[in-house]
Amino acid sequence: MDYRKEFFDFEDVAYLNCAAQGPFPRCTVEAIERMMAIKTRPDRMRDDIYFRLPEEARTELAALFGGRPGDYAITNGASDGVFAVARGLAWERGDEVLVGEDDFPSNFFPWAQLAERGVSLRVLSAEGGPVRAAQFLNALGRRTRVAAVSMVSYNTGYRLDIERLGPACRENGTILLADLSQAAGAVSLRLGAEPAALPIDVAVCAGYKWLLSPYGTGFAWFHPEVLGRLAVTDVYWQAVEGAANFNKLPRTGWKLAPGARRFDSTETASFLNLAAMIASLQFLRQVGVKTIERHAMGLLDRLIEHLPAGCRVASALEPRERSTIMAVEAPDAAATARLHRALLAARVIVSLREDRLRISPNIYNTGSDIARCLEALGGKQ
Repeated sequence: MDYRKEFFDFEDVAYLNCAAQGPFPRCTVEAIERMMAIKTRPDRMRDDIYFRLPEEARTELAALFGGRPGDYAITNGASDGVFAVARGLAWERGDEVLVGEDDFPSNFFPWAQLAERGVSLRVLSAEGGPVRAAQFLNALGRRTRVAAVSMVSYNTGYRLDIERLGPACRENGTILLADLSQAAGAVSLRLGAEPAALPIDVAVCAGYKWLLSPYGTGFAWFHPEVLGRLAVTDVYWQAVEGAANFNKLPRTGWKLAPGARRFDSTETASFLNLAAMIASLQFLRQVGVKTIERHAMGLLDRLIEHLPAGCRVASALEPRERSTIMAVEAPDAAATARLHRALLAARVIVSLREDRLRISPNIYNTGSDIARCLEALGGKQ
């Protein structure tokens, strides 16, 4: 099936940059327009929209990624889920958090701030390549409370061996928090209690990349056992049991609602954002993440096969370590930067990350986009 028609025309652009921003499908824009019409005439708005939209989003997330809807919090991005753990755990002086040196800054600063509480942040060296599961395994210690990782690296697309790391973390009593921002919607994964589910305790994800959703959307998934260990430091009124009947919410004896919604971001039912996210999740479920992964990997295989002399793949090529992101580099940083400028001049949109070209196709890309990229790189196909 040709899914390009489900998106708006890119005109004279080969957009190979979904790892930066995912475009809206047409159905998502239609959902936004419906919400705009309601906001334009708020006399048509019913009070249940504040509670209906978040529950629809949770239902769609569970349908797409597994687990129970109640285990998902609706967030403004990946950081909200990190904050929930960093703020909510009962830390003690001498506790330790493990992170990788090559991870995105959002997985550094929330943990670094814990130093004032006597919590040590241990940054594992990339050692000339991606930080691998074995390094986390070797670093696990008696006081390691959290190992915070990205399932897929934002700069090289390296896929961490979560299946190997997760069981060891659980045996050690360590919470494994995985950022799925470059994985969810791009590579097949499952959350929850099913046998094929990832052995992680907390998953966080931004929505504006592979979930094809607005900036300012995302989710956090919590294993129920871990959820019970996290204190809520800021109580949003919609996280209180019975919030739908807000005129009669008790001021004494109130309780937090069950499940992960206690960690929802404020203004959860941001109408334009959440309606768009729901539509995009429905689209991804209709297409199938496996279909997206297979298509994108096929395009990257074509890129690898015809990569011109002077360029090399700077990503792992082992099947278990690959993702839908591919990093390419020239012999030196200056030459790579020149290639990036050449790509932009040819209206081929990729990112420059860590002195590498980051190429990230999706279901809307075709072989002609890859051919155009190769031509701009100086190759022939």
